[in-house]
Amino acid sequence: KKTVIQAVTTSLFEKIHNVESCPNECVTMLNYQYRMHPDIGNFISEAFYDGKVFMGENTITQQLPLPSPYAKQILFIDTYKGFMKTGGYGAYERTVANSFCNELECDIICNQILPVISQHVDLKKYSVGVITPYSGQRDLLRHNIKDVNLRRCVYTIDSIQGREFDVVIFSFVRAFNPLSGRKVGFLDDMRRLNVSLSRAKKKLILVGNKRALTSPDSHADDAI
Repeated sequence: KKTVIQAVTTSLFEKIHNVESCPNECVTMLNYQYRMHPDIGNFISEAFYDGKVFMGENTITQQLPLPSPYAKQILFIDTYKGFMKTGGYGAYERTVANSFCNELECDIICNQILPVISQHVDLKKYSVGVITPYSGQRDLLRHNIKDVNLRRCVYTIDSIQGREFDVVIFSFVRAFNPLSGRKVGFLDDMRRLNVSLSRAKKKLILVGNKRALTSPDSHADDAI
């Protein structure tokens, strides 16, 4: 178990940096980004790089006009607020085939967000990525998305390495009572979240249960 934890928590660059034969003067940080709108870029910088990543020239042009409430470059849709509206149905995660899915998040993405994008975005010109950590949610989304082209835009985190999208919709999936003793699992891995959220160039739309995601009781003590 110790070997596995070390393998998934220490990157190759960290290993190289930590060996004595690699002095500090040989290491530098790539501290300018040119992919994302500054609103997204600054969020990524603060969340994952202690504010040390700066915005490159012309990143302000990375914009995609959409009607309210999607006019902003970053939007968080809190499914906990939708709990009472649905009578609790589908608001919490459920286990499926050794994975997790969330019907309420799927409903919001398929019936609220994607129809607006389909109406206002030229999908031949702009790319969309619907990203989720869990294969169960990926399968649920693909099953419920009616547009064949958008159905092909659903990915798990581990399948998007190196890709980028004009619009990223991220489904957190995990939703439970924080007092239940459950944990968010590998959502605690900030590297994997970084890979997902930093794929967005113009729009980053996050869908999740704020109460479960932000509660200290939902996270492991050794979260990375």
